[in-house]
Amino acid sequence: MSLADLSATDLAIVALAAALIGFAKTAVAGTGTLAVALFAMVLPARESTGALLPLLIFGDMVAVATYRTSAHWPTIARLVGPVVVGVLAGAAFVAVSGDALMRRTIGVVILALVALRLAMLRWRPEQLERSQGRAAHWSYGWLGGFTTMVANAAGPVMSLYLLGAKLDKVAFLRTMAWVFA
Repeated sequence: MSLADLSATDLAIVALAAALIGFAKTAVAGTGTLAVALFAMVLPARESTGALLPLLIFGDMVAVATYRTSAHWPTIARLVGPVVVGVLAGAAFVAVSGDALMRRTIGVVILALVALRLAMLRWRPEQLERSQGRAAHWSYGWLGGFTTMVANAAGPVMSLYLLGAKLDKVAFLRTMAWVFA
């Protein structure tokens, strides 16, 4: 499939989704998840995750340039191993999955993230505070790596983990930028 195969409506949807990626990188909650759904609606599911990747990488480059300093490096260091394991598991899943399974998986991931977002709206900040022990690092890291590889949708997972780390707003944004870079 190439850009020439897309209708004017499809191109408009892809352009809207690309703009939403920019908003997602500025911490506007939910816009990245919507962009994933829009890309998967227009393109074959496996290709949609690949098509999003350059946009996300560019957004990460801008975010890192903006938030060059004061990331919380101990948090990032704790996540590296689990995220790599999740990315490798996601890559293996994508390698053996057909378009129908990928489309369903992206749908399940998006629905789970919407449910998570709705639950987060009901939680008070003190309810988000939790242990940042080894199990949390591995659970969130693995899930973040897997969801980023399969659906480019790890933002809510990592946000929840970093909210639990009780970082201040600037450290949260800087750490988030570096985690995805």
